[in-house]
Amino acid sequence: MLDNRWVVPYNPYLLQMFNCHINVEVCSSIKAVKYLYKYIYKGHDRASFSIDQPDSDGNIDEIKRYVDARWIGRIVSANPAEGERYYLRVLLNHVAGKTSYEDLLTVDGRLCGSFREAAERLGLIEADNTLDDCLTEAEQWAMPCSLRRLFATILVHCEPGDVRGLWDRHFEPMSDDYRRSHTCPIEVEQMVLLDIRGMLQSMGKDIADFSLPCIDDAFDPTEGEAREVIEESNVDFDINDTKLASSLNLEQRVAYDEILASVEHADGGVFFVDGPGGTGKTFLYRALLAKVRSKGNIAIATATSGVAASIMPGGRTAHSRFKIPLTCDDGASCTFTKQSGTAKLLRMASLILWDEATMTKRQAVEALDNSMRDIMGRRDRPFGGKTVVFGGDFRQVLPVVRRGSRGQIIDATLRSSHLWKGMRQLRLVTNMRAHNDTWFADYLLRVGNGT
Repeated sequence: MLDNRWVVPYNPYLLQMFNCHINVEVCSSIKAVKYLYKYIYKGHDRASFSIDQPDSDGNIDEIKRYVDARWIGRIVSANPAEGERYYLRVLLNHVAGKTSYEDLLTVDGRLCGSFREAAERLGLIEADNTLDDCLTEAEQWAMPCSLRRLFATILVHCEPGDVRGLWDRHFEPMSDDYRRSHTCPIEVEQMVLLDIRGMLQSMGKDIADFSLPCIDDAFDPTEGEAREVIEESNVDFDINDTKLASSLNLEQRVAYDEILASVEHADGGVFFVDGPGGTGKTFLYRALLAKVRSKGNIAIATATSGVAASIMPGGRTAHSRFKIPLTCDDGASCTFTKQSGTAKLLRMASLILWDEATMTKRQAVEALDNSMRDIMGRRDRPFGGKTVVFGGDFRQVLPVVRRGSRGQIIDATLRSSHLWKGMRQLRLVTNMRAHNDTWFADYLLRVGNGT
């Protein structure tokens, strides 16, 4: 005999509301609570497949398949810089019950023209009036140059919806200094735009990405040349540095001649200048940079740390110059594109120098290698066939690996990279800083070697 005991518990109201099957349980014992707990944390339906060969008897491990399938995939991120895609994500996360894009764009019965406008009307993001107020307040005390810097910062970090409106309302205060010395309104506008373009480029952005007036080539002294190329081309070198080559010792002279031969033949080469502190690595770098730059060529001087970069003419940190990501995994690349100013600079460079490379993780060097092979179109040559010089001392600071073991730290060093075996080793052993104190020089080596 069939009665209600054979019917799965259900609730007509919930079935109609959610338009799906809902199992209704009455919590009358501890067993029911555990049963509900199991269902709540069971997770959504998932499907996975793999092509496996069964064993010799044709058996398939269904238990392993079931356990391995219990995983959750991450939600793909959306960045405010992506514009409408980001605002669509904001609406989807905060507005319930919408069934179409048109429904998402409708706020209080009015169809908005963009997802950003809909998010603003719902109060999910700030409207541009706060940015307007920021510039208006700054106009009371800030100099025009500071206002232009603030305007560029707002464009990069605040994603204003009406860029042209901000420009029109605040152009006059931003151009006060230029209007005093130039009477032509068009020339004043172009000078302000050129100034803002330089600021945007320093932040890794292009003025063409924003709806601002176009820059007329007639007013552009750079003739469209990339800011990075102009900076490196205008690096001043001390005329005295060109005379350093005559003061090199035998070890430095061997390294100097080999590296310059690679630069002059433009056939590429990767070198590593290995030497303890005081052996004259920086002295050698200054001689190389002066020689290359004195011929009108571009030599890029970088270092892992800012202190090391500051003692070289035109020095920059490697992360800043090469746009290396802060977190690098195996197979990573730098963040510049083929069409960027950084890519053009690297293509034009005759020599690339990276000091204190022993302090950086090998993944950062490999990221530069991957990017240069790509922009140079020479995937078979290390660093795209450019002459690259690394330097440092493995006795000093090694890469920092948080809570890393000795093996993990060694694995993070440049010596563990696949590029290491292709680097020409140039060793400096004579301590020029302690030339008259051989005992102290030997003592430093013993400390560094751990003996």
